[in-house]
Amino acid sequence: MFEALGNIGDFLGGVGVLVTLLYLASQIRQNSQSVRNAAAESVFQALIANIQTAASSPQLARVIALGQSDIESLTEDERAQFILWMYGWFRMLERAYVHYRAGYVDEGEWKGHEQNLASVMRSDAVQRWWAARKLYFGPEFASYVNSLDLSDAVLSTAEVATSIADPGGAA
Repeated sequence: MFEALGNIGDFLGGVGVLVTLLYLASQIRQNSQSVRNAAAESVFQALIANIQTAASSPQLARVIALGQSDIESLTEDERAQFILWMYGWFRMLERAYVHYRAGYVDEGEWKGHEQNLASVMRSDAVQRWWAARKLYFGPEFASYVNSLDLSDAVLSTAEVATSIADPGGAA
């Protein structure tokens, strides 16, 4: 009788351990998903902050727009600013792309960033910048950027600025 009760106790103890392990596995999985979501969100917050910085600085906005449309008109310091800004922007997009590929970023949300990237890549200056610096980025992201179809891209920042300034113009 005591042996049977001992066996039942061992069995219930084993079930308790199993339930505890399953619970812990579930908690770890939920925590991992939360960490991934937070990482993806931080990348997008950085992208938004980058855009807000450019939007709140007329000088930087000018450098970015001219860097894409007429980089030769920029001073040496402004060209350096444009090059550094592009590097930071591409680096943030690379992080976002990594999160997208890992499944942490929604397809629809990524497509908006992809369109933005393609529109910026329409610029000859950006294409020259990319050709000179693509080795600074991971091979998967570099291959992705190189494969973008620019024919369907929306207007670049410089083209939008030109069309707003001259609504009857060619852009």
